[in-house]
Amino acid sequence: MTPFESLAAVVEGRVTTPGDAASTGRDWSALTRPWNVQIRQDDAVAVVDVASIADIQATVKFAAAKGITVTTQRSGHGATGKSAGTILLRTHNLDSLQIDPVTRRAHVGAGVLWGRLQAAAAEHGLSGTPGSSPGVGVVGFTVGGGLSWFSRKFGLAGAAVRSFEVVTADGGRRRVDSENEPELFWALRWTFCTRTRR
Repeated sequence: MTPFESLAAVVEGRVTTPGDAASTGRDWSALTRPWNVQIRQDDAVAVVDVASIADIQATVKFAAAKGITVTTQRSGHGATGKSAGTILLRTHNLDSLQIDPVTRRAHVGAGVLWGRLQAAAAEHGLSGTPGSSPGVGVVGFTVGGGLSWFSRKFGLAGAAVRSFEVVTADGGRRRVDSENEPELFWALRWTFCTRTRR
């Protein structure tokens, strides 16, 4: 059993390597392509389409044990092209979304796009603080600072976050907010680890 076959055996989602793609007739270049088609990521060692937070934990632990870097992406809008030898961890399947119209808060999975959040919020007469594209992932946009059309009035999207559920670099799972680990909460709003829920 190859190392990536051992990872595939413990995750619910799909693990694909360049060899897997070739043997199944899938186009590796297309599979690794982010939203920005000028960025190439076909030098990654695997793509893991996670199906759960446990999949993220297993992937991060696997990568740490093998000395492999993990690059997390939903839509690939923030892709940098620094994917050589990395595992591309794709969160698009983590698409849970709950809107609480009473507290005026959303619980957003790491795979939710802004277009979906805005449509769900509008049903309650609410809006988030999105960027200019409905195809951008909510979590990636938010933790990148989140400069929105509405920022002059409501501030950066990252400042509106009340808590995170995260997987840390050691594969641990934490819920972090301003009262529970306030320093980590501050750092998370400006990018520090893989967020699984906003």
